[in-house]
Amino acid sequence: MPGAPMMMFKDFFQVAYVTTDLTAAIDLFARDYGVGQWLRLPPSTIELATPRGPESAHIEYALAQIGGRQLELIQPNGGSSTLYSEGLPASGFGLRFHHLGCWLRGERKEWEDFRSTLDTARHPIAMEGGFGASAYLYTDQRDRLGHYLEYMWLDADASEMFMSAPQNLV
Repeated sequence: MPGAPMMMFKDFFQVAYVTTDLTAAIDLFARDYGVGQWLRLPPSTIELATPRGPESAHIEYALAQIGGRQLELIQPNGGSSTLYSEGLPASGFGLRFHHLGCWLRGERKEWEDFRSTLDTARHPIAMEGGFGASAYLYTDQRDRLGHYLEYMWLDADASEMFMSAPQNLV
């Protein structure tokens, strides 16, 4: 008899979208949804470990707080990974729901315990990576939920950056 399943939505804090045009997506959220204050981060390249081997993604992204939740917009700009571009139109503006983010807070051991007990047969890892001492991974839930689930553990510097996104009162 298998053990009780892990709580996969523990510490849910983020809703993320991918887009073909970050500026247009920010404008849409401001105009149509009242979310006008964003922390826009400079373009970056992230290195990913995937089931297919190492990949890279060139991205730009923006963050906004709404109460206790965060919105993330991600614009893929090439690289070898299609994780952020799949499902977006080849031309013209596109905006698609991509993942829910869960933040494992506490000591690094919280992340290590989560990672070592993750049932990858039920929750296959689509990619994982890190920046500084921080770590994150996406599980591929598209066949059951229609999206990815992201899990991350952030060191103090990354935590401060994520929480510096401006608060929007809608």
